[in-house]
Amino acid sequence: MLRDAVASNSKSGIGALAKKYMSEGRLLPDDVVIEIVLERIKQRDCRERGFLLDGFPRTQRQARALAEHHVDVDAFIFLRVPRDELIRRVVGRREDPNTGKIYHVLFSPPPAHVNVVQRHDDTLESMEKRLEQFYENLDAVKRFYDNVVVEIDGCRTPDEVGDAIQDAIAIAHGKEARNLRS
Repeated sequence: MLRDAVASNSKSGIGALAKKYMSEGRLLPDDVVIEIVLERIKQRDCRERGFLLDGFPRTQRQARALAEHHVDVDAFIFLRVPRDELIRRVVGRREDPNTGKIYHVLFSPPPAHVNVVQRHDDTLESMEKRLEQFYENLDAVKRFYDNVVVEIDGCRTPDEVGDAIQDAIAIAHGKEARNLRS
């Protein structure tokens, strides 16, 4: 969502401001990210089918903004992943600048003929800054959504994590979970 905003408004407006922060490896200020998210979720597909926000809200102010705009949150899914593992996952990401496809040096290496680059916001230094800000705000956001928080072990296989997320969403909508694992 943020990269789309940057791509569509890269010369002026909210996208240009977002690009400045992202190029410095910093989290966007609340006002910027709130505006981008609220604009996106007003679009028809989100109104008709719903949406899943990844990495938002990250602050209590962002959570309040959703509430003030009458955005109901069915589930706040928190993936528990140790700090060292988060860093390993992000710092190992690489992108094909021609296609935008994401690879990982350990988990999903690119084919030999594909030249990849590390995004400026996937460096160790950038990740350390982002994690510091994330952990500063985590408890306040989780408390804001205390009645709908679902914690999932994010160190399981991607399929297992995906199943657990689908189950959490199904349960939040009053449906039976299909993928429950012991």
